Amino acid sequence: MKVESVEVLFDATHSYRGDLEVVLVSPDGSESELAAKHSDSGNDWSDWVFTSTAHWDEMSDGDWTLKVRDQGNGDIGTLNYWSLSLHGTNAIVDSDGDGLWDSNETTHNTDPLDPDSDDDGLSDGEEVLDWGTDPNSADSDLDGLSDGDEVNTYGTNPLDDDSDDDGLSDGDEINIYGTDPTVYDADADNDGFYWFADCDDDNSSVYPGAVEILDGVDQNCNDMTDEGFSGLDSDGDELSDFDEFHNYSTNHLDNDTDDDGLLDGEEVNLYGSNPLVADADGDVDGYYWFDDCNDSDENIHPGADELLNGIDEDCDGLFDEDFQTIDSDGDTLTDLAEYSIFGTNWSNPDTDGDGLEDGAEIWYYFSDPLVADADADVDGWYHFQDCDEGNASINPGAIEIWNGLDDDCDDLIDEGVYPPVPEQEPQPSLETVRVPYQSYVGETAGFRATSANTDDEIQWLIEGQNYSVDSALSLVFGSVGEKNWEVCAVNGNLSDCLNGTITILASPSSTGDGEASGNATGQNSGSGLSGTSGAAGGLTSAQYFAIGLLFLLVIMLAFLVGRRGGGGGGAVKWSQQQKFTNPGSAKLPGAPTLPP
Repeated sequence: MKVESVEVLFDATHSYRGDLEVVLVSPDGSESELAAKHSDSGNDWSDWVFTSTAHWDEMSDGDWTLKVRDQGNGDIGTLNYWSLSLHGTNAIVDSDGDGLWDSNETTHNTDPLDPDSDDDGLSDGEEVLDWGTDPNSADSDLDGLSDGDEVNTYGTNPLDDDSDDDGLSDGDEINIYGTDPTVYDADADNDGFYWFADCDDDNSSVYPGAVEILDGVDQNCNDMTDEGFSGLDSDGDELSDFDEFHNYSTNHLDNDTDDDGLLDGEEVNLYGSNPLVADADGDVDGYYWFDDCNDSDENIHPGADELLNGIDEDCDGLFDEDFQTIDSDGDTLTDLAEYSIFGTNWSNPDTDGDGLEDGAEIWYYFSDPLVADADADVDGWYHFQDCDEGNASINPGAIEIWNGLDDDCDDLIDEGVYPPVPEQEPQPSLETVRVPYQSYVGETAGFRATSANTDDEIQWLIEGQNYSVDSALSLVFGSVGEKNWEVCAVNGNLSDCLNGTITILASPSSTGDGEASGNATGQNSGSGLSGTSGAAGGLTSAQYFAIGLLFLLVIMLAFLVGRRGGGGGGAVKWSQQQKFTNPGSAKLPGAPTLPP
């Protein structure tokens, strides 16, 4: 409302109320002073009513503010409460500024606080006061265009859905056809389709939805010509009606347009000939010129038998191809290769008669199958194989020998063979050695040795004296003492040796004489190598003790036997035969065998 006067109810506690200044501020910002500082020592303002007409004719809507200031010193107060009463008359108000009074907005059911209640781009006031449109409907004429767009953008009548009266709504012209809704659109050929929809508005048979015919025209306005005929073959010649009309210019209702006996489809798809020009068969062999590679020779045509003559009889682009896997003479060369490459006779396996088949000369010997090859030294190898055609012992099949020549023609000399090695003599080996353990001065001592190889020579070395015998040796010693001996089986520069000692006593120590094998060491020698065989030196104390007991037992047995035999006889020699078969190991001799 419009304000005429205001009343302010004011209540405050203060010890000197004349110090307070009270000011009222309206929503427009104007102020009215209700109380100024003055001389009044009274206490408090108790429900005091101030009245002011300073805000006459101002609108009451908005925030009203009360300012209270204490202009004194040394005292304080409290604002307890205040209230405002406005007096005036009702005002004509347009709260949203849309040109309609709030009271009118109520009448039209619009929002007094929204200038465009239907959000169509026209204010409520413009719709009600200027255009007569419905302020609560964005599209008053229901043509698909908002009232605001019709007035402000397109210039159409927001109350007429077809502003140009051409039968198209304003919305369809804008949203669908892209035409001007203020300009009348025509249908020149009266086929029911406007110019913008008809691809030919001068031809009533051409319009969207018309039946398409094969004539090169787009009757149904779908930007395609004669569609539907690409899958149709009316004359059954394997060409579609579309191709016959557009690509080959043939009659789509006549399967042989040139009447040459060939279907239009056969000429195009199989033979590559012109279906508009009749085709001929010059040699009357049943094949047209485009099939026949020689239309002047009836023997040359597709399917003819191929001959080995360098001519393509069957018109497949190949010459004599039937003979490329045939080998009539069995010489590993195909007939085609013999005819066209090598010039040999495909019915004769050895064209030059030299004993070598044509295939062997070409594939293995790399010789000329048209020129006979010779074997000058008659060793069974031709000149192209033999590295020395003047020597029959030299050829690829010869055995290589140590002679400084390439006997087997492999470009290597004496490969895989070595100089002759001198025959190796067999290794000699002593088989048995019999030597007395002791003997007496003036008595004959017997030495005997044999070799495993009968061809070995037996050599003795006794007290520095060499003896070469077949097997046995008898000696008489003239002095007492330990006598050294060595015996060897010798074969060339190889030997197998054994050595030892024999004890020579001054006189017999019993009624019977005896022999026993003595200490011996052995060695093998030959080719600069040496080894040992027989008994090794360095016996242990226990071994010496055992030998002593054995020796004592032998003497006692000899004494008893001598007594039993009546004594008195010549010295009886006993001996122990020992076989040395493991050179390098030492063995004690066994006990001697007593004579009967």
